[in-house]
Amino acid sequence: MGFLRNKHVIIAMLVAPVLAVISYFAVDRMVGEVPHAAKAGNSYQLVEKSNCRYQSGRCDLKNGEFNLRLTATRLDNGSVELFLQSEHPLKGVVQALVDSQGKELPPFNMQAADDHGTLWTSQLLVSDASKERVYLAVAAKDSLYYADAALTFIDREDILNQQD
Repeated sequence: MGFLRNKHVIIAMLVAPVLAVISYFAVDRMVGEVPHAAKAGNSYQLVEKSNCRYQSGRCDLKNGEFNLRLTATRLDNGSVELFLQSEHPLKGVVQALVDSQGKELPPFNMQAADDHGTLWTSQLLVSDASKERVYLAVAAKDSLYYADAALTFIDREDILNQQD
C-alpha cells in the first residue's frame, strides 16, 4: 500500500474523475443530435414510453415537446373505448389495430371528442391486449406524427386484481 503515498498516484486519482466528466460532456457536444423544431410537411416518429408495455392504464407517446397520451375504458359489450389526449390541437388521427395473430386490420379515423381537437376517441374490439398493437398517424402543426404502441396498458393491474 506504499504506492498510495506516491504524489503522482494521488494526483492521478484526483484528476481522472474530473477528466472523465469533462470528456463525457465534450463527446456529447461533438456527436450529440441537436434538437430542432418540427418542419412543415415532414413526418416524425413518436417514442412509446415504458408505461405502454405493462398494465398501467395509460400509454404516453413522445417526440421532443410533442406528447400524446392514450387511455382506455372497457365497455360492457367487450369492446374498448380508446382516448387520445394531446397538448396541441390535432387536425386528424388515423389508427389501425394489429390483432394477436399479427394481422393488420384496415385503418380508420378517430373522432374528435372536443371542440379544440385535443381529445379524440374510438372503439376497438380487443380480444388479447397483451398481444395486440395499435398504429397511429396524427396530423398536427402541418406535420405528421406516427406511432406503434402495445395495447397491454389498457388492462390496469388494480382493476384486474379487484375482479379476481
